[in-house]
Amino acid sequence: LVENMGRINYGKGIYDYKGFLGAPPAPGQWRAQCLPLSPSQVQALPFSDDAREAPGPIFRRGQLLVSGGPTDTFLDMQGFTKGYVWVNGKNLGRYWESAGPQHTLYLPGPF
Repeated sequence: LVENMGRINYGKGIYDYKGFLGAPPAPGQWRAQCLPLSPSQVQALPFSDDAREAPGPIFRRGQLLVSGGPTDTFLDMQGFTKGYVWVNGKNLGRYWESAGPQHTLYLPGPF
């Protein structure tokens, strides 16, 4: 699995290559395939309840209980490694705690 992290298209960073750049690590038929993540597709993913570390990508689901009326807040991603966050089918964004720059994700109250 190789993540598309985007490209820098100006200045010195233009040669900051991303993705899989070498020969495949094992023989066989290889292909690139997009993993669409629309709200309906995210809801249909196989989520894991296992609290142990996984050897590869994993999808987790949680609940945020709010007492009183919901208000704007931020989700602190400390303790997580790298990933995306959806709330009620809306993509809040991605985080990569060790690299930054995103360490918190804004969560609007209406979500």
